[in-house]
Amino acid sequence: KAEMRRAYRKYKSKPACASALQNYLHYRDIYRKTIKEKRTNYWLDISNRFSNVRNSSEFWKTVRQVTPFSVNNCPITLEKWYTFYKSMFPEGVNISLTPYLLTTLPILDDPISISELNNVIGLCKMRKAPGVDSIPNEIYTKLDGNWRKYILHLFNKIIAEETTPRLWSTAILKMLYKKGDKSDCNNYRGIALFSTLCKLFTNILRLRLSKWANANNVISEIQSGFIKSRGCFDNVFTLSALISMNIKKKNAKVYGMFIDFRKAFDSVEHQLLWNKLGYLGVSSKFLRILNSLYSRASMLLSVNNRFSEEIAITKGILQGESLSPILFNLFLSDVESYMRNANFSGIPINRKVDVITLLYADDMVILADSRSDLENKFRHLQSYCQSHSLQINGDKTKIVIFKKSHNRQFFQPIYYQGQKIEVTSSYTYLGVPFSASGKFHLASKYFIQRGYFAMSRVKNILINTKTVSHQVRCKLFNSIVEATALHLSEIWALRYFANIEKVQLKFFKSIYLWPNYTPNYIVRMEAGVRELKVKIFARIVNCLIRILEMPDERLPKLSFLSLINWSRQVNNNSELNWASQVQNLFISVGADNVWENLSYDVLKNHRNALIAKMRNHSFSKDLVSVLNSKYCPMYRLISSLNFEEHYINFECHIMEIRLISQLRVSNKNLCKLTYKGEFFTLDNSQFCPICNYKEADDLAHFLFRCPCFVKLRKSYLEPLCLTSDTVVDVLDIKNKGHLSSLFYYVKGSLMLRKYVLE
Repeated sequence: KAEMRRAYRKYKSKPACASALQNYLHYRDIYRKTIKEKRTNYWLDISNRFSNVRNSSEFWKTVRQVTPFSVNNCPITLEKWYTFYKSMFPEGVNISLTPYLLTTLPILDDPISISELNNVIGLCKMRKAPGVDSIPNEIYTKLDGNWRKYILHLFNKIIAEETTPRLWSTAILKMLYKKGDKSDCNNYRGIALFSTLCKLFTNILRLRLSKWANANNVISEIQSGFIKSRGCFDNVFTLSALISMNIKKKNAKVYGMFIDFRKAFDSVEHQLLWNKLGYLGVSSKFLRILNSLYSRASMLLSVNNRFSEEIAITKGILQGESLSPILFNLFLSDVESYMRNANFSGIPINRKVDVITLLYADDMVILADSRSDLENKFRHLQSYCQSHSLQINGDKTKIVIFKKSHNRQFFQPIYYQGQKIEVTSSYTYLGVPFSASGKFHLASKYFIQRGYFAMSRVKNILINTKTVSHQVRCKLFNSIVEATALHLSEIWALRYFANIEKVQLKFFKSIYLWPNYTPNYIVRMEAGVRELKVKIFARIVNCLIRILEMPDERLPKLSFLSLINWSRQVNNNSELNWASQVQNLFISVGADNVWENLSYDVLKNHRNALIAKMRNHSFSKDLVSVLNSKYCPMYRLISSLNFEEHYINFECHIMEIRLISQLRVSNKNLCKLTYKGEFFTLDNSQFCPICNYKEADDLAHFLFRCPCFVKLRKSYLEPLCLTSDTVVDVLDIKNKGHLSSLFYYVKGSLMLRKYVLE
């Protein structure tokens, strides 16, 4: 590039000099050729990396490399952000730890061991933004034993002296836009960046505090957020089971109020938090260390590469390090007992256990069996929030009345601070839409749309990478589209397999430009995939294993056992009963005995066999459909009738695969082809429009008899030395050369046909 510019300057200084012009043109051609070559090699390297990924981290690293990412400047000024955050924090807050000076717990207070330090260093994630010290995680993962001993000595000095370094309490806050008006500060999420040393230390504290909380059953069963072996599945499954079991009777209802807290993590007062932790039994040393970290907490706002002055953080749980979530869980750990002490009862799972509320961090749902019960519980929650300095967001808090009937009935409004709480027919809880009917038809539509949206992202990646591998296309579909469309599908998808299958079918039809009316079984056979039902069934088996492994007091296990008990009763409703739907799946693959003897050990031992049975069952259905196909009787002769068509994995330009695969999946009466945005049709109900043979315009005539394509036929089809001139022989692709020759014949014939017709 430098040589080209130098030659250009010489040419501009002497425009009449022919040698200067020739020299410039020479270097320009070299430069352009180099750019083209480098670009080609770059995308070839990306494509090869996709084909050879060995683990998920390599895969996602490659995806991120080819996914466009734009950083837009925030339209809100730094001064406005400073005023916004400064107003959130009160000044001059005094903290007292006097009542908890004598509490000691070895599990929390003992010196840190080298194994604890090595463990948290091993948990460090790579490619994360550093804090105020600008030292990334990668540095600490490379430290040798001596340096680690130095860090260990520092940590134990902090444990002994109960004072953290001042720098550890300072975070850089970057603004991440969510949605809505970009000029509204409330539509941004702050991302806090702490120093890695601070995060290593607080991660050790988190592991110790979690171990202590688990040993003492401090965190209630209703809380599933940020707890090992718990997650969104637990609450979504439990809520779904509770609704199903309690609306089965005529006119029965379950009232659900989905509570939205306003900036819950940022509202926690430090004094209340230390009081709560001390009351729960956390050691005084542990509290003093936390107080040392929090008492000097501050943040620097980073907006458009500018930094604000420090803002003291006088309330709220520090976000950006791993200890914060469990502190918040402990802060809300008594909300259930607060309700039960007021003599409230919940929605029953069985005769002994009921549920008043479910929590996932600050996502809360209150359950009641009547309007008055719901209102009383809500009023009691308000008093709890008042004593804990929490605020409820009345705009986003919703009520859903779950019932079997679709008849609308009058509901006397419930108010919060003069604002009416909206009653809706559905609510998206932890990413899953819940409908008032207790069924998941709305959820299936929602996830199909999510799948379509993810599909567009995959297409952009494929366009950018120019990948030639069918295997890579399938990997991208599985990792991005499928993961999006099948979120918690083991709960909601059992009655909607046909609906969710549309996502996979649309993906392969759009990638290979197959007609929309192409039968589902042909799409799957040609692409070498099975129904998404197989993937969902595998998820179901895995979640059953997980449920059966749970302790007997866990809510998901109690819910599942109650569903099984209901499935054996006369009044069972399989449309609502998840266990009945799973049982039908087991029966469909001949696994009745596994279901009848269901236990953790039995299911774990039969897991792979069950999934293989479902895969074979799905393949068998498609195979039977192919053998009896009236859409394309020829397909059974050109298909390998195996799990995959080998030609689709040839490493060649996708246009070749597309055009030939369109011929293979075409209808016996109507063949529609798409090439470079142009559409061509072979209709055997009409005569060939470009010759005078008066023969049907079908594939056989197009490939073997139309006189207009004699030269093309001689150049491309005759060298294939086919055993017979039949469509089956031509479309039964033997090798890459066969594919390319057929492609060039079809492409040339279509272009010639277009020219003649025009």
